[in-house]
Amino acid sequence: MDSKVIVNEAGCIISGQQTSSRRFTWSKGRTKFLTNYLAQQASDAKGKDALFREDTLREASEVVSQRFQRECSVADVQRKLTALGERWQRIEKMKSLGSASWDHATRTISMREEDYQQYSMVMGRCPFYFDN
Repeated sequence: MDSKVIVNEAGCIISGQQTSSRRFTWSKGRTKFLTNYLAQQASDAKGKDALFREDTLREASEVVSQRFQRECSVADVQRKLTALGERWQRIEKMKSLGSASWDHATRTISMREEDYQQYSMVMGRCPFYFDN
C-alpha cells in the first residue's frame, strides 16, 4: 500500500498531501472549471458510481492548480464538492415546495412569498440562491 494513502471505513484519505497555510479560494470561474472538469470525468465513466475515485480527485486538484497557478489540494476539492452538495440539497428542498421555478432571464429561483417564508423558517435565510 502506498504510504501516502490511509484507508479507513469512510474511504480514502490522503496523508502527506502538500498544503499551504491558506485555503484555496473558490471563485465562480474556478468552480465552473472544476465542475466542467469533473463532469467530463464522469462522462468518461470515472465517476459512474456517483462518487469520484481518489485518483480522479487528485487529478482534478492538479489540473486546477495548473490552470490557476495556485496550490489546490485534494482536500480543497473535497471541501468544494461537499459545499456544492449541501447547496444542491437546499435547492432540492426549495423545489419540493412546489411553487419554486427557475427564471432563465435573471438566473434566479422564484417562489411564492408564503413558500419562501415557510422555507426560511425551516432552513434559515439563504440569499445567495436568489442572486446567483
